[in-house]
Amino acid sequence: SRTTEIDPLGIIPTASVSQMIQALDQVTLELVGHQGGAYGVHFAASHPGGTLGLALNRPLSEVAGLLKPSYVNIERDKHLSLVALETRLTESQVGALCVMSGDNLMVGIITDGDVRRELVREGFSEAVAVDSLVNRTFLSVGMENTVAEAMGIFSIDSSVNVLPVINQSGFPVGMLPARLIPAIIGRI
Repeated sequence: SRTTEIDPLGIIPTASVSQMIQALDQVTLELVGHQGGAYGVHFAASHPGGTLGLALNRPLSEVAGLLKPSYVNIERDKHLSLVALETRLTESQVGALCVMSGDNLMVGIITDGDVRRELVREGFSEAVAVDSLVNRTFLSVGMENTVAEAMGIFSIDSSVNVLPVINQSGFPVGMLPARLIPAIIGRI
């Protein structure tokens, strides 16, 4: 009788293969280092088991450089002019505003694209109902999520350019634009 493995396609390396790859990587680094080559430093910095791996697996709570979120309150700011919204979006440095309820819970996000679509649909108006622009099905990451997990969200949905970083209470404490990921990895 044949036993079924966890990996029926046989593509997951066994523990012995993984250990062999790790050992060969270490030997490669040592050899390059003894020959005085700079490649070993580059290899260690860009290898998933080296500096790059450490950077990708760092929780967002330990990442310096998250941008401060900008807010709009859906109850206090019921109507705003498109100029006021665009000014706030520009000042946010990420083209997105966290939309908060009266009890300080995040209920959605407004982006530059939302305002542009409103202009195309309705034309310029003195005031727009903020509630009509809110994207309530927004994506976010928690402070405990890793840089790699945030990158995974960006890679799944190419229309997402910024992620609110939420604390355990559900309050946005940072904004992570996709364009900053390389810089964040380089700083770590």
